[in-house]
Amino acid sequence: MIDKFTSQPIAVRVLQILLALIVVFPVVKCVPSFVTGMSFEKKREQIIASLFKENPIRLSPKEFLVQLGSGTELQQKQFVNSMLGRTVVWKLEIEQVKVRQGDYVEIITPTGKNYMTGTVQSLGDVVRAITEGAMRGQLNPVKQDVGTKLKVYLRDQQDREFISRLNKQEYILVRGKIKNIYPSDSEVVLDPVVFEDVKNLEYMSPVKAKSAADSIPSEKLLPASSFLNYDTKVTVTGTVVVATNSDIENPFKYLAIKLQQPVGFNKNNSNDAVPSISLLQLTASDSTQAKIRSLVNKKVTLDGIAFHSDNANHATKVLLIVNSIELLK
Repeated sequence: MIDKFTSQPIAVRVLQILLALIVVFPVVKCVPSFVTGMSFEKKREQIIASLFKENPIRLSPKEFLVQLGSGTELQQKQFVNSMLGRTVVWKLEIEQVKVRQGDYVEIITPTGKNYMTGTVQSLGDVVRAITEGAMRGQLNPVKQDVGTKLKVYLRDQQDREFISRLNKQEYILVRGKIKNIYPSDSEVVLDPVVFEDVKNLEYMSPVKAKSAADSIPSEKLLPASSFLNYDTKVTVTGTVVVATNSDIENPFKYLAIKLQQPVGFNKNNSNDAVPSISLLQLTASDSTQAKIRSLVNKKVTLDGIAFHSDNANHATKVLLIVNSIELLK
């Protein structure tokens, strides 16, 4: 039989193979999934389950953007490689919700611009930097989260109803895996993504961004001169300490500055006012973190960008992204 087949001209053999495939392929398509492999639903369940097999990284969208825009080209590449495949839990502002495709939907959040690099993409960037007090000889970071594209898997009817109610400028809490990172665009692709559980803050209650005209509460504990603004450059003085977050099941140590005098923070379009705070968790690029660690128990003046906490890895209500350090005598 084999000799007869191999002795035939090549064209005849190719034709026989094609005819065999035409007959067999429809049959294979009809074979149940338990014979050919796992079903689509089972594969989808495994994809979603993969999000819960590791603890999320301790970087907020703002902190991620700082790391992405700092260091040498080699260090940036190393950071990108170390982040691919990692899980994050982020609170993000919605820019667009695409039309649903089956049981998943694409959500886009505003693309961040890292002013630390000194990159100006438009006149609007310059105006924004000046008006927010970020122009100090060079451009410094101002309010921007890393931009994201999310492929959100809808797990049930509750998810489908939730997605239909989302509007621009609302905030969602999501758990996702980093699939791609585009440093030049300050953008991250998260795939897969699910809405974080209802027990973790805003799952079924999207938060509308507050109006910039919202007034600051009158019951300030500190004089107006002691109040600072989120997402702009601030200067604080105090002692570098190692603190422990003891309010959660798995406490962790973190670097912080114990302020010489407490400060308050004004309400902005997305965060409430903080009437008084004397301890700020510190975050920075790896090289700056190392320098801060060497100054524990030393008095310093720090310049940086203050922002409100937005995930369980933030131990204080307000954090400081450190740009520069001055050791005081």
